[in-house]
Amino acid sequence: MKNVSALLMLTALLLTGIMGCNGNGTTPAPLSSEKAITAFTLNGALVTIDETGKALQVKMPFGTDVTSLTPAITHSGAGISPVSGVARNFSSPVTYTVTAADGSTATYTVTVSVPSRGLLKTGQTASFASGDDGDLQKGVAQPSPRFLDNGNTITDNATGLMWTKDGNAPGPGCSPASVKTWQEALNYVACLNTSAYLGHTDWRLPNVKELKSLIHYGEASIYTWLNDAAQGFSNVQGNWYWTSTTCWAYDPIDTYAWMVSMSDGQISNAPKTTSYNVWAVREGQYGTISLPKTGQTLTFASGDDGELQKGIDWPSPRFTVDVDTVTDALTGLMWTKDGNAPAPSGCTTGVTMNTADALSYVACLNSKTYLGYSDWRLPNVTELESLVHRGVKDPSAWLNTQGFSSVQQAWYRSSTTTAGATDYAWVVMMGNGNVYSSGPKTGADRVWPVRDSQP
Repeated sequence: MKNVSALLMLTALLLTGIMGCNGNGTTPAPLSSEKAITAFTLNGALVTIDETGKALQVKMPFGTDVTSLTPAITHSGAGISPVSGVARNFSSPVTYTVTAADGSTATYTVTVSVPSRGLLKTGQTASFASGDDGDLQKGVAQPSPRFLDNGNTITDNATGLMWTKDGNAPGPGCSPASVKTWQEALNYVACLNTSAYLGHTDWRLPNVKELKSLIHYGEASIYTWLNDAAQGFSNVQGNWYWTSTTCWAYDPIDTYAWMVSMSDGQISNAPKTTSYNVWAVREGQYGTISLPKTGQTLTFASGDDGELQKGIDWPSPRFTVDVDTVTDALTGLMWTKDGNAPAPSGCTTGVTMNTADALSYVACLNSKTYLGYSDWRLPNVTELESLVHRGVKDPSAWLNTQGFSSVQQAWYRSSTTTAGATDYAWVVMMGNGNVYSSGPKTGADRVWPVRDSQP
């Protein structure tokens, strides 16, 4: 009996050994727990993956149909669901689950965004009267953070534009850190591209819409704000900067160009032979909004606005007339068809007004539900400037051919207070496109009410 028991024990030990080993007599390797998305490409664009947060934030070009996008995905797991190469609707966040060989999983969330046509908020948050810019704060919210520091460049998350971090004509040679005539400014940018400055060969002189996009109307000193560590720029000058956009207000039309003040944000023009500061820009990524073209189509020099025509196309038709209102498809704003303070009986009409009277006039329109609406407002400076066509001699005359009537070749009052001098407000000259911060609130200018076309 002892021999039988010993034999049984030996047999059990042998069986245990056989069951615990593979055919080679070694212990099997544990199943892999790898389960990461290693690459994600959407419409040919490689997307950055936040592995810590298991998140992918994707920005697509303006106009992209996000309801049917087909990603190409590589991963380290045994499988992924949904699978790569299958079209998905990305109008809402989409989750992808990677399953490892050992059965464990990791879930990634993909969020796709597309820039809008809208206008950014001006940045003004202080209110000085009911119904003013600081009170209503109309527009698309600015992203936070607004700017991304890439080292020697800064990307504006609002517009997607990439600027040189140094705001005073930096470069390897190319006559850096000096003021230049308009043609010298274009030559400077061409020199940057010849030198592949910072690894890029597509630098350009910004058009007037692009340079204006850097203005924060809640700040008294734009260059001080931009040079602050929170924004990340350096060496931005408190002076006028050239744009690539020619000003057509003078004869001959190719002798003046638009410029923007980085001191307070004003837009004016000067002879192209004058010397001003220069700041180079290029395409960076897709931002919160897409800036529109300026309207300029004629070119006066290589690399100017008319040649490059940067920005999204204007819709065709841009304006839709509905009896007494005109809706702008580029911005989504609805304006009164009459551009000279129209009103029902009981409200002041067709005259120039100071800021207080202009705000009271709009309040009167709303109290009488003018044209069926009770949400009229005095436009902020960005909304008013959006109507300016930079490719015509007289924007007011052009607007009167687009379905509007009675638009004046005159200064128009905005709801935006001048941050550095709160007794003043921003005004826009519809006769040529100048944008000034020096309109006394007690002065008298033309008034044009606006509202959102969709609540």
